[in-house]
Amino acid sequence: MSFCESFLHKSHRFTSTALDSIRREAQRLENMGLEEGRHFSVKMPEGGDAGYLYIRREGLEHAAWLSVHGEGERQRLAAEFVEYILQRAKERSDDVHEKAKES
Repeated sequence: MSFCESFLHKSHRFTSTALDSIRREAQRLENMGLEEGRHFSVKMPEGGDAGYLYIRREGLEHAAWLSVHGEGERQRLAAEFVEYILQRAKERSDDVHEKAKES
């Protein structure tokens, strides 16, 4: 399950015991133009415990901004991310969808 797929299920958090999965999803956010420490945080898995990637509200806001004002690949990636999040929110409920649109 990718970060986008698990985003709304885990309270803005993607968890995995696989180090490569966490790294891949962090790289995906960085390719979009988000910055670790500012827009999202990462804790790598250790000793069999799950690690996580947590996207902050500022990260959601910046992704939304990039989806409109970004350029090239960053804009495309951000637009896909935002569209996916809004689609999943709408599937869960109209209230969640409206809250996601406000971010």
